Amino acid sequence: MPITISKIIHGDEPKLKLVFAFDQTKINLIKQISGYTWSKTRKAWLLPDSPDSLVRLKELFSKDELQFDENIEAK
Repeated sequence: MPITISKIIHGDEPKLKLVFAFDQTKINLIKQISGYTWSKTRKAWLLPDSPDSLVRLKELFSKDELQFDENIEAK
């Protein structure tokens, strides 16, 4: 199952929301990205909405593992 990535506002801050079936390997990789958090209310991993977060996601995961929402520039 790919990681679905969308933009949200969480606590008045722009975030990238990552949704996927439980996979400890993916979680361990996400924890290598600066500013990660787990949202209990959204039941999803959150990253800062920044170019650095997108670069790190692309470094850590293959293209096939990432599914970007249409409102994200996934260059």
